[in-house]
Amino acid sequence: MSTEANPRTATTSVNGAVPHPRSMSGTYVADTYRGDLTATSGGTPALANDGETAGLARVTLAMRPTRAQPPAAGRLVGVCAWAAAIGIIGLVLAIRSGYAVMSGTPGWFFPLALITGLSGFAATVAAFFNTANGRRPWVLLGLASMTLVVALILVELL
Repeated sequence: MSTEANPRTATTSVNGAVPHPRSMSGTYVADTYRGDLTATSGGTPALANDGETAGLARVTLAMRPTRAQPPAAGRLVGVCAWAAAIGIIGLVLAIRSGYAVMSGTPGWFFPLALITGLSGFAATVAAFFNTANGRRPWVLLGLASMTLVVALILVELL
């Protein structure tokens, strides 16, 4: 019994049993590969004629993500200082807004103050995640500072 469409998947052996496809003749990379034999004893891959790594190490090294460099210490201190100032001023404005809401404010104040505070908080957190990305943390901290100005104007309008 043999299948003409795909003879590799269903051929009959002498005793009538259908063997597993891997037990038939043919080359399967997963069955024959025993590691990169061109690697040096130190564990670093050997180089091919073009100066690149040889064998499968070329593919695995190409798929490996690059290591991100940590931000400079001065940059991190600057972002932390600006974020701390935003946090202290934002906390004072939040307390003031909370007292205003409890004492009775117009209906538009609470949702607007909430949106302003949450967007400033999100911009400050995003600045920390982007500390190593050029000007992006400074732009985000500037945006967070602008939300403080908007919150200050909202509190003064009451």
